[in-house]
Amino acid sequence: MKRTADVSRISAGKPMRSFHFVDKSCHRRKEEVSWVRRFFLSNGWTEAAAAEKADCVILFTCAEMRYKEANMIREVERLSGRIGRDAEFIVGSCLPKTNKEALAKGDFDLVVGDEFYDIVTEISRDKAYNGPPMIAIWDFLGFDAVSMSPKERLFVYIMNRSWTKPNPRFNLKKMIMIGELEDIPDRSLGLGLPSRRAYTKSNFECVGYVFPFDPANFLDKIKIRQELGYGSEPLIIASAGGTAIGRPLLDLCCSAYSLMKRKIPDLRMVVVAGPRIPPESIKKVDGVEVQGYVPELYKHFAASDFGICMGGGTTTLELTALRVPFAFFPLEKHFEQELLIAERCRRIGAGINMKFSSSTPEMLAEVAIQNIGKKVTYQPIRTNGAENAGKVINGVMA
Repeated sequence: MKRTADVSRISAGKPMRSFHFVDKSCHRRKEEVSWVRRFFLSNGWTEAAAAEKADCVILFTCAEMRYKEANMIREVERLSGRIGRDAEFIVGSCLPKTNKEALAKGDFDLVVGDEFYDIVTEISRDKAYNGPPMIAIWDFLGFDAVSMSPKERLFVYIMNRSWTKPNPRFNLKKMIMIGELEDIPDRSLGLGLPSRRAYTKSNFECVGYVFPFDPANFLDKIKIRQELGYGSEPLIIASAGGTAIGRPLLDLCCSAYSLMKRKIPDLRMVVVAGPRIPPESIKKVDGVEVQGYVPELYKHFAASDFGICMGGGTTTLELTALRVPFAFFPLEKHFEQELLIAERCRRIGAGINMKFSSSTPEMLAEVAIQNIGKKVTYQPIRTNGAENAGKVINGVMA
């Protein structure tokens, strides 16, 4: 039971203008919950005091523990009985046990799951589970320890061992890997375990990378700038992506801006806070434009002369596909960003890898000045991963 608050969708038909918010989520989702409320308010909605008086009721749940999920289901049932017949009811967050039971009872020909850890965990606990055929989608294989902690290293070994012993109850027909085989490290998953790359080659279909756009449609930078309202001035787009942990990076960008301006007087910098960072929390610097969540941010990257971002897979790939020079800051002690994504960028020749803890405004300014507008020599990458994944899925359905 997962639904997304999409104002454009729920506004179809009669206009819905009032919402009621019920927050039962865990502390880690508070920023996301706050963003959803701000999103509704900024789009002209008013907040109703009670569910009965609202056109739309939004419930954020938490189901980290099994008993919490039972409580959340009761809350769903309680609210369902209170809202009006024509009101929209949106449940955000995870209800893994509910999803697993729906799979077991539903008449599904095939279930496609993108890193569906919650359901996998629930199925593992249920020896009686007998569900439909499944296809699993991943974009990496295996964990890595980032410290010398014995507990962490034992956990990594146990998790990596589980990769090579899929539970037969999952009824897996195919496993799809988003990306290329070369993205998978050619090293063992652990003592007595196979090579990650060899295991991927034998058990996964590597389909290339997935994008919500065709990079070929964004080659005309002048046209894109005109459509977005930018001029001809040098443009830097700095983004923290979808996480709140990138706020210090955006502050660093703001601090470096005045240093960049000394060498590039007409420089324009747009800092994108994203969905989880309040724009007002970003360091205020004259000349720096700070925005919140920006839909279709890739268009702005396509219009830019230089990008600054965290080390996340999505943003670094978008900048690579758009052939924009960029600097990226992998989240330190995050194995996927520091090891896997950084290595992929190195292999492709994309981006300048910087370490946040040792970077100064002067260092960032120098990197930006040297690389802004620079012609890149990235290796070409496959951008039709969605099409290739569709072919794999169709093949299983045939």
